[in-house]
Amino acid sequence: MFASRNHRLLPLLSGLLILLLSTPTVAVTLQPFQVDYQLSRNGNVLGQATLSLSRDQHGHYTYSNRSRGDNGLAALLRLKVDETSRFQWTGAQIRDLDYRYQLRSLFKNTLRQIRFDWNTHLVQVNEAGQTQKFPTRSGVVDRNLSVLLLGYAVATGQRGELTVPVAMRDRISMQRYRISPSTQRISTPAGGFDAYEVQRSNADNGIRAWFAPPLLAPVRMIQHSGKNDTLELQLLRRP
Repeated sequence: MFASRNHRLLPLLSGLLILLLSTPTVAVTLQPFQVDYQLSRNGNVLGQATLSLSRDQHGHYTYSNRSRGDNGLAALLRLKVDETSRFQWTGAQIRDLDYRYQLRSLFKNTLRQIRFDWNTHLVQVNEAGQTQKFPTRSGVVDRNLSVLLLGYAVATGQRGELTVPVAMRDRISMQRYRISPSTQRISTPAGGFDAYEVQRSNADNGIRAWFAPPLLAPVRMIQHSGKNDTLELQLLRRP
């Protein structure tokens, strides 16, 4: 999300059963979309964010998170953050191909790239002129794409505990989440939604998000990246 310290920005193990992407209870296809959000930090509106999913003529998908600081200090700093994930999808299996994160501001430019080599089964991370390599594993995704997988899990009827392997800077993190069994009413600038809550259960700085199927993007999402640092997305307009 918005700063490098906020990078805490996911196959089902319910008991330890692999999710990715096992037999769904509801048939869901990936359809292109674009949704806009109000972006806030610690309760102060920074600007807007856009999540989008597209597909090219070769059948490759692109999932993007575009954030812009249009208010206050973020506007003065000309803060821009772009996250892009390219992946393949067969309807039964996801294969992450590459991920790009770029933060730009008046005083800072951060670029991180992750490449998933499924021939050598290695993950390669490039950042600040340094390269890290470590073994991949089935179903591993980057942190941006993990949000889409959470939405897919909810839409296909998954409830309870799930674990998603996420490629970090130097390792694969097994991130555990809990999907609520029932919906709760969530208010956003786009109106009210009956949404399922998804919360990371093995870290204090993880994502907490609400999904309202069949929409695969969250209607609201909170990311705690420190004791006193919180980023929040709230849906601005119904898709």
